[in-house]
Amino acid sequence: MPAAVVTEAVLASLPTGVAVITVATAGPPHGSTGMAWAETADPPLLLTTLRRSGTTRRLVAEQRAFGVSLLSDSQSRLAWQFASKSGPAAERFKGAAVLTGA
Repeated sequence: MPAAVVTEAVLASLPTGVAVITVATAGPPHGSTGMAWAETADPPLLLTTLRRSGTTRRLVAEQRAFGVSLLSDSQSRLAWQFASKSGPAAERFKGAAVLTGA
């Protein structure tokens, strides 16, 4: 199946959702939970939300690159883990599979 068809099918099945937005920095990685909305345009579009005063938003603006992981219903633990504001930001990645350089 062509990648464009797969992408369209995935985005069409996700009218709204929850995402984890991550950013690599010179120090530990950082990430937070946000809302996600997708549109099957050409190219596919993804809209996510970050708190205006949040660290993740500031780091994304500084680094000019970020990752978005769309979560399924079975990944609610990760949504809550990345939404937490307690403890060091790097702790949010504990137990999460991380792919870098993609």
